[in-house]
Amino acid sequence: MNRRRTDGDETWYRLLDWTKGQKPSERLALQILKTEGFISLDPSHPLGGRDGLKDMIATKGGIKWIGATFFPRGQQSFKDIKKKFLKDSVGIKKNNVEGFAFLTNQELTLKERDELKTFEKSYNIEIYHLERIAGILDSPENYGVRLDFLDIEMTKEEQISVLAITNKKLAGMEEKLNKLLEDRIEKQQELKLFDHPVNELTEEKLLTANKNALIILELENIKERYFSSNWDKQEEIITEIYKFSNHSNHRIALEIFEFLLAISDETRSGMTYKMGTSVFGSVLDFFPSFHDEETRQQSIELARKCILIGDNIAYDSFIHLRNIAIAMWGLTIIKFIYRSAKKIELFELMEEVNQKYNELESNLQRPERTDLDDAQEMTKIFRADLEEWSLSFPMLTPHLMQRLTIDNKK
Repeated sequence: MNRRRTDGDETWYRLLDWTKGQKPSERLALQILKTEGFISLDPSHPLGGRDGLKDMIATKGGIKWIGATFFPRGQQSFKDIKKKFLKDSVGIKKNNVEGFAFLTNQELTLKERDELKTFEKSYNIEIYHLERIAGILDSPENYGVRLDFLDIEMTKEEQISVLAITNKKLAGMEEKLNKLLEDRIEKQQELKLFDHPVNELTEEKLLTANKNALIILELENIKERYFSSNWDKQEEIITEIYKFSNHSNHRIALEIFEFLLAISDETRSGMTYKMGTSVFGSVLDFFPSFHDEETRQQSIELARKCILIGDNIAYDSFIHLRNIAIAMWGLTIIKFIYRSAKKIELFELMEEVNQKYNELESNLQRPERTDLDDAQEMTKIFRADLEEWSLSFPMLTPHLMQRLTIDNKK
């Protein structure tokens, strides 16, 4: 019995000695591109026919690509490889795309790959050569593809590797499941606080319950559209929640603030100044009063969510966006809660605000970062301004005002 070559050589040699023809090579190429993050893969004519100078069309990185394969038997001259590459690359303009993926079972040196790419400098070019394809097929996620197209079974070592990866994934899934259960229990406990027994089912109470249900369902629709859109579109979508402000109560406020908390969690991915303004405005519109003793504990829990919202925006804006203009909205949300708590002497909540400032100031002390001086200075100014009643931005130094003007335009 012939022993399989080791160190990846078996895959390498079977690819180079390709005898399966065009149809399987195109199908193998589809699997490789799928592994590499290409989506909407659409083969042209793997069973034969005019393909319009492309073997497949795909999308990656928000742009359209064409793919072409060259899988002859044995190593060919660079002249022949280049000839095939140039012939297929004409399909870029013909198919009005921006990228070209060339997949071949041929050895190509780094110099040869660079030379091929110079012929189409204006476009995105990916070259999947023999060594690169062999490496992809020898990865655990592609052992099945390798078996299908090259008839190479897993070694004992590879089986152990797959088992280890599977166990790691299972452990990750278990961790996520435990977190989901914890969140669900926390949510149930939270909802108990906002749940009121209906002792006397009046028409008004029934109307409120039905109205809450309808608003919550509509909010779910808004959330779904929001999180599937980019920041520009999200700025428009979030304004839709304002129509509920005249019908708000503690239960609706809970849903709104959980939505805003999820938005603030994504600050670092590109929150805009306009979005920061909208989040701040929504907090003011939906935050209930502390004055009703019967619902005060509910209001305190909502206030804690608002502190988290403000802290998320301030932290991510300072550390990741490097934008003090957006951070100001987060700090002002925190001040709003502090001011509301101070009005009726909720000292515990005021202390929580101060604790958040302690954490923020500590997080901004990073010796490896030389660009946080403005963030540190602004944090001190806003903290000193907590005792002032107005929600207007505090007086800033000329340097910070200049920086604010720059960040506003980002």
